[in-house]
Amino acid sequence: MVAFRAVLVAAVSNEHKLLLAGMAVIFIAFALVSSLVLPRRDPNYPGRGLDFFLATTIVLFVCMMLTVEFFAVEEEEHEGSPEGAPALIRE
Repeated sequence: MVAFRAVLVAAVSNEHKLLLAGMAVIFIAFALVSSLVLPRRDPNYPGRGLDFFLATTIVLFVCMMLTVEFFAVEEEEHEGSPEGAPALIRE
């Protein structure tokens, strides 16, 4: 199972990995700040700003899903196997 995951990660280009990681950092930073920092400053958080909080959460979630959908794709393989790689044989 671990080898299967490694192949999937290796199949994504470096630029796409950076875009996925960048979106993940934004999403995680928002989650940590909104759950740990802001409630400490304002015990009534989100209070009157609930609409803004929910809108921001939904927008970040949709952006994360779209980022995964469009950038977590494998690169196209050319006909035949690459040099030095064994060909897949089905019995």
